[in-house]
Amino acid sequence: MQTTDRNQIGSDDYSFHQLQQNSSAADPSLLAWEITDANDKPYGTGKTSVATGGITVGLDSGAFNELNVDMALYLAYLPHYRQKSVRSGRYNTTYRLAAHYEFDSTNHFCDNPSTTIGKVKPVVSKFTLTADVLKGCQLENTDVLLDFGKVGAVSATRGARANANIDVRCTYETDYQLTLDNGRNFKDGFRRMKSGKNFIPYQLYSGSGTSVPWTKVSGKGAPVNSFNSHPIEGKLAPATVAPATGIYNDTVIMTLTF
Repeated sequence: MQTTDRNQIGSDDYSFHQLQQNSSAADPSLLAWEITDANDKPYGTGKTSVATGGITVGLDSGAFNELNVDMALYLAYLPHYRQKSVRSGRYNTTYRLAAHYEFDSTNHFCDNPSTTIGKVKPVVSKFTLTADVLKGCQLENTDVLLDFGKVGAVSATRGARANANIDVRCTYETDYQLTLDNGRNFKDGFRRMKSGKNFIPYQLYSGSGTSVPWTKVSGKGAPVNSFNSHPIEGKLAPATVAPATGIYNDTVIMTLTF
């Protein structure tokens, strides 16, 4: 088994990698798949393996004029944890499947398969494998918690901080944007946490220890088995009056577009 243009780059001798059309040779985009028989026996690329699978049939000489053998093969794309750099787009590859035949003219085939002496030119067929990988993104942590903890009146007026991460997984090199709304109690340029009729204003920043307000963060999808982590920091706005005691909270909606 091999591609007609020899562009499979399997990580082992039993996986195939389709090269995306117009993919860069320096940074190829590859979609991995495998082929097995009914017993889950893998078939190799033929790069280093000699026998990539097959069946042995033993018959008495003169018992047949014609031999028909059916063998089912199953193709499947590998799960994401066995993929690597898969960009969105079309993957289309033509493969050569070669069937090799060998005949034993002795009566001891089952006892001594090494006595095979007759070889027939292989029968070669072709098939084309096509897949369309779509762009996709998801939030790995949909419930991000910024917890300021127990804050005293003095800390509240000095601007306590809380940190967290927003993790994004996308199809490799897919462009995306991550935005946050103003929460439920926005007023006078500040998001506000609420407890009863009382409020504590705060700001959200892109990154830890920065002064860059979170407006819109952009990124590109990481390789298949990883994601991008975007740090977010919340800071209480300095207050001229100590807030009333209570449990304060707010809900901010994250929106991921791609």
